[in-house]
Amino acid sequence: MEGMEKRPRFSDLLISILLYLFAVSLPALSGLPGLEQTRIRFVFRLAFFLFLALFGFLRFPKPGKFAWRYLPFFLLPFTNLLVIAIQGGASFSFSYDDGIRLVDLFLTVAIEETLFRVLPFIGLAGEKEKRTWIVLSSVLFSLCHLAGGSWMQGVYCLGLGLALASLSVYGGGVYYAFLLHFAFNLFNGEFVSYLGGTNLDAIYFAVNVSAGIAFAAYYLFLIFLRFKRGGSSQRYTHR
Repeated sequence: MEGMEKRPRFSDLLISILLYLFAVSLPALSGLPGLEQTRIRFVFRLAFFLFLALFGFLRFPKPGKFAWRYLPFFLLPFTNLLVIAIQGGASFSFSYDDGIRLVDLFLTVAIEETLFRVLPFIGLAGEKEKRTWIVLSSVLFSLCHLAGGSWMQGVYCLGLGLALASLSVYGGGVYYAFLLHFAFNLFNGEFVSYLGGTNLDAIYFAVNVSAGIAFAAYYLFLIFLRFKRGGSSQRYTHR
């Protein structure tokens, strides 16, 4: 679509993010039961998804060669499954509403990857610009989740945002970031609920904090490698 190669202004990007955040947060102010709120959010996300698709924004760049050094990040989605395995007592259940939540999950990831990992990086070439927007987009990603959750959710979404943005820019493209984001939400969220959830006990915090520290250390190691190699990467373009 003509004009899609043009870099969006920060103000336009911020307005789009705020509109999306307002739309998905509005049901919480309605006082309706949780299930009804989920269904309303699904309708809002579907409308937002169609808007992005109809106006040509929902066009992910062509994926490049996957950088295998980012493969360890794909272990992130399974931390809570490890918690369930240690805690025991899982029992699988799935309903019609769970099916709606799966579709909603796909819409959520597609929208958020577009807003946080596609639009901010159109046309960037210089390493300084890329690094700045990796951090900035991750902070915005974190703040959006902080608005609807806890400070802990904001912290791990900051780390997840950094991993997703780096994977999108340096790891081969946003398709791989989409896959990691979807897997993270599915296996650390939806699938955990199908198995009966986790107990927020010492095991839960020990596993997740340990995983967070390990992946943060590995991310710093990747930053060290980038600086050592002069930060070389392919230009990020929207195709």
